[in-house]
Amino acid sequence: MSEWQPIETAPKDGTVIMVWAKGYTWPEVVLYEKYMPEDAEEIGEPGYWRNAEDLLAEVTDDISADEWTHWMPIPPPPSNP
Repeated sequence: MSEWQPIETAPKDGTVIMVWAKGYTWPEVVLYEKYMPEDAEEIGEPGYWRNAEDLLAEVTDDISADEWTHWMPIPPPPSNP
C-alpha cells in the first residue's frame, strides 16, 4: 500500500507515516504515541501525534493533526543497483 489514503484510516499503533495537509510544501513524518493508561484516563485521549524524528519529537504547534487530510506509509529505501 503506497497511495495517499484518508487521514481517518491512519494507523495509531506507533507506525511511522507521512501526513499531508493543504498548503504543505512537503509531508510531515509522524507517529501516534499512546499515553500510559492512567494518563489517558485523566486526559481523556488514548494518545497523541508527534514528529517521528527524535530531534523534533516534542509535540509542537507545527503539528496540527486537525488539518491533515491524507497519510501514506513511508516508502521502502532504494534497492542497491
